[in-house]
Amino acid sequence: MVLEGGLIMKKGLILASILLALAGCGKEDKVETQNSTGKEMTIHFHFYDTKTWNEEWPVAKKITEVTGIKLKNVAPINATNSNESRNLLMASGELPDIVAGQNTKDLFNKYGMEGAFIPLDDLIEKHAPNIKKILDENPEVKNAITAPDGKIYHVPYIPDGKVGKAWFIRQDWLEKLNLKTPTTVDELYDVMVAFRDKDPNGNGLKDEIPFFTREVQGWEVLRLANLFGARVSGSDRTFGDFYIENGKIKHGFVQPEFKEALTHISKWYEEKLIDPEIFTRGRKAREILYGADQGGITRDWFASTIGLNDIFKDKIKGFKIVSMAPPKDINGNQWEESERSKIKPDGWAISVNNKDPEATIKFFDFIYGEEGRRIVNYGIEGEHYKIVNGKPEFLPVVFESGLAPMEYLKTVGAQVPIGYHQDYEAELATLPQDVREQIKEYEKYPIKGFPGVVMTPEEKKVFDRIWPSLYPYMQERIQKWILGTEPLTKENWDNYLKNIDNLGFNEVIEIVQAAWDRQNNK
Repeated sequence: MVLEGGLIMKKGLILASILLALAGCGKEDKVETQNSTGKEMTIHFHFYDTKTWNEEWPVAKKITEVTGIKLKNVAPINATNSNESRNLLMASGELPDIVAGQNTKDLFNKYGMEGAFIPLDDLIEKHAPNIKKILDENPEVKNAITAPDGKIYHVPYIPDGKVGKAWFIRQDWLEKLNLKTPTTVDELYDVMVAFRDKDPNGNGLKDEIPFFTREVQGWEVLRLANLFGARVSGSDRTFGDFYIENGKIKHGFVQPEFKEALTHISKWYEEKLIDPEIFTRGRKAREILYGADQGGITRDWFASTIGLNDIFKDKIKGFKIVSMAPPKDINGNQWEESERSKIKPDGWAISVNNKDPEATIKFFDFIYGEEGRRIVNYGIEGEHYKIVNGKPEFLPVVFESGLAPMEYLKTVGAQVPIGYHQDYEAELATLPQDVREQIKEYEKYPIKGFPGVVMTPEEKKVFDRIWPSLYPYMQERIQKWILGTEPLTKENWDNYLKNIDNLGFNEVIEIVQAAWDRQNNK
């Protein structure tokens, strides 16, 4: 059997390896919660393109203290591309005990079915009551992580809460210019024009940027399409901009409403209402533009954005960001594609080389239990939080690092994309009461997002042949239209639709639809 990327495994060797690994189950040094064993396991965990598992994280040390299992990093610390790092790992054939990271679901399913990762179903049933409980209570999550062969090969990262992203605006700028919070598309446009022209930062320069985003390649700017009745999909757009409408798979980038939206977005860009570096500024855009007192309106995650008020309050006089309700679209509807997904394509898996799968699944299960979940969400009691009235309450260190609280927690090993169940209360605990009320208000706006699908090997082969060239082509044309380097004429739009059809768009829709129907027993 030949695995993608050059990993070669003969069926006999795979079977022998699995039997050897499973033979480790029942060893006397297996993990029991609260029972230290001094066991060391290797882990390849590369995430956010720059980070790896850090054995010196306070969270890592605490988990070792409680479970007796120490995870030793084998991912290259100098790698700058997480996907590439994992692909090289799989090509080497030298798998560690555990593999983890972002966007790993397809990798786990593919190589799991080929023998590189151990099926977890029986292990979960026998040794992981916490994981079993959440999968039993959330069948949509279980369906989303189950491979086409009917087996589970990874323990997922499960988000929590209802609201993902929101609109944010400079309240101090509104007050300085005597403006009201915009509630419609027209009002939003007028406010952005005022931010551009009326010098709200007071430096005498026309350097304000009315609207910006900080997502990689700036694609959050497409959320402006919602104002014109178009769909993009999902709070973090993890699953390729597909969405469901009356049980049918659709894609936002081909709809007539999207074309209409692009005409407006390109107009706003031409009028310098949108960041001129929207596609290149990157993830630091928020800190750069707010830090320079130039940014006006953005869309982003609640906790990390509101946290900037504390960071900049002493640097910029009067600085204040507040969330605002989604402006009503051109049809008078008020809605938001910010529903938090119940499942992310992230998590960790047990390789066939693991000598003690039972201990490993118990380790994973500890992370899903009350104590483990608290550690990976809040950090260390006494260092990062204290218990007040039976609930965790963050200590000042979380707010005084110079980073947004949720970003600081990542530096100590909490809130990183391993297989764990996020606790939304941890995120809320970083926010003042008035912001929590804003979030509560936002919960009435989100519409259902797309949770992703699990494809058969045959479907995935076709999808992987088409999508890696099709999606960039769509992005390239959309970017040109927004930037004005290509006019968005009817002829060019029709040509775009014809080309994506020729590239296999309809095949992709059929594949995703079939997987969706199968996943939902239709």
